[in-house]
Amino acid sequence: MILATSCLLLFISNVSGQTQNVAINNTGNLPDNSAMLDVSATDKGILIPRMSTSQRTAIASPAKGLLVFDNDLSQFWYYNGVIWVALTTGVTGPTGATGPTGPAGSNCVTLDGAYNCGGAGLGRIINANSGAVEVNTSSAASSGFKSTHTNTGVAVNASSTLAGNTFSTIQATTASSSNLVSAILGSSSAAGFGTSGQVLSTGTGQAGVYGNNLRTTGGHGVWGFGYNGTVGESNYVNGYGASGWNHATTDPGIGTFGQGVTGIAGQSTNTTLSYGVYSYDDGGIYNNLDVGGNLAVVGTKSFIIDHPLYPDKYLKHFCMESPEVLNVYRGNVTLDNNGEAIVTLPDYFKAINANFSYQLTAIGSAAPGLFVKNEISDHTFSVAGGKPGMKVSWVVYAERNDEYMKKHPDAKSTEVLKTSKLKKVFHGDAKNDLLLLDGQKQPATPKKQPVLNVLEK
Repeated sequence: MILATSCLLLFISNVSGQTQNVAINNTGNLPDNSAMLDVSATDKGILIPRMSTSQRTAIASPAKGLLVFDNDLSQFWYYNGVIWVALTTGVTGPTGATGPTGPAGSNCVTLDGAYNCGGAGLGRIINANSGAVEVNTSSAASSGFKSTHTNTGVAVNASSTLAGNTFSTIQATTASSSNLVSAILGSSSAAGFGTSGQVLSTGTGQAGVYGNNLRTTGGHGVWGFGYNGTVGESNYVNGYGASGWNHATTDPGIGTFGQGVTGIAGQSTNTTLSYGVYSYDDGGIYNNLDVGGNLAVVGTKSFIIDHPLYPDKYLKHFCMESPEVLNVYRGNVTLDNNGEAIVTLPDYFKAINANFSYQLTAIGSAAPGLFVKNEISDHTFSVAGGKPGMKVSWVVYAERNDEYMKKHPDAKSTEVLKTSKLKKVFHGDAKNDLLLLDGQKQPATPKKQPVLNVLEK
């Protein structure tokens, strides 16, 4: 069938019962077999429906692929099944002394154009319902993704809203063999923290920042390096400024370890209440213990060594106790032909002692006339009244009177008040008040280390 109107020819062909295709032209050519509608001309075009932006967006249930011309924006728009998308950029009006410039064009080709595609900010949301949004780069020393914020707020905000989610909100991995890089790096050029974590008051999390080391032969869960490597603070009576736990059940199983010129140091902010270092259980020191002040104990003071006769036992010897702070000096001396002798004490004796007392014991036979002939002068005293050649054992007791005792006379006090500080040690009053980290005592078996889920794709 051939229909001619206004000098244009309309051809409709039907071959072997296939769907009809149409040609509109003024040449008489049949339609191309691949086209449902074949329009050709050299002096005319196709006029697509024209409307305003409000009319376009008011079209009810537009079909996917619907095409219109937006008079307000001077550009073609098509509906992609979800939103309206600009098909072409707008054109700029002619330039002239009096002629106005045409409206600025917009498009959905660039990321910035996609943001406002379909309207202001309408293209800002990506529904990743068929895989992750990926940004790939192979440029050296460059960033795959960069966000810059020039006002208050955050540059990147990520959240996970599923309560049952077992994956982290942000995950980063690195395959670098360098120990100077990390999967996530926080850096501060001002007063802010490089990296921080926070558990809200309504949360039940155990830590604001958590580190997990799955190696079994070294490494650290959290490692801090700086003027102060790691700092912990707390405002709570039963809280910890810093805490270390080791869940191993065999020795040594160290909870907290310090290594340095001074391995571990402690300082109390209120020495009337507590101590710089305090142990809630037995304390053991492998090497020497130096005390710069007084040493007080409830139990005994002793030394313990391997028993010289019984290898399966230890031997203990105990200190003498006295209501006085005393130094003891002892020795033996042999009397001369006159039954006398001079005993020489250390040259520092008078510098650190006062209020002396003496004890003499004759050896070999009785010496009822034995006596101290001259008391201590400088650092010597003399004995007499014995037999020539007799051996005499002597003991001198002296009250300690060095510079420390002169500056701290209260150290001689034999009666002291029962302060809360002393009761903490001597009666264990604070032990039951200790709030353990997990709210329970050390488990009988090692605690299982958690393994955080890693999303592989």
